[in-house]
Amino acid sequence: YEFVDISQQGQPIRRSHSLCDRVFRSTAGSQSSSGRFQSPRSIFFYGRGGSQNMSCILRFEAGSGERIRLTFTKTAFGNKECYSLKDTRTARWKCDRLYSSAYSKCGDGFAELRITEYPWPGISIPRDCICSNISESITIHTLTAPVVEVNLIITMMNITEDFNDF
Repeated sequence: YEFVDISQQGQPIRRSHSLCDRVFRSTAGSQSSSGRFQSPRSIFFYGRGGSQNMSCILRFEAGSGERIRLTFTKTAFGNKECYSLKDTRTARWKCDRLYSSAYSKCGDGFAELRITEYPWPGISIPRDCICSNISESITIHTLTAPVVEVNLIITMMNITEDFNDF
């Protein structure tokens, strides 16, 4: 048997399509709101729990006059082939997948973090994409957007993969 951890940080997003979607809101009147986040720990979102694909949105909402700063201290993407590169013109991270004929035939899927800013309600601006394992921290500052979403997307998981891989 196994104990399953279904607790998650943040609050559920109302009218969400996924049970793993969460929102983190700044505490009103606080000098500095900070916290930690990670991929959900429930195996049921992953291949080992029976899911082949997963998409989880972590939404960060700043208070009035605040900016959002995200620091990724460690990322892991299982055995998915992809490289994160920093665009020298825009200083933003982008995902560069290998599209060799062998890769497309084996159907390994992909795993990535897509970061999107929402400067105004309903207006999204794709910001960064991270898809390779990192052990050094990456910090992303928003320009003016009071809302930032980090979308963890994983496709084609196998039955041995779980939150330890991603």
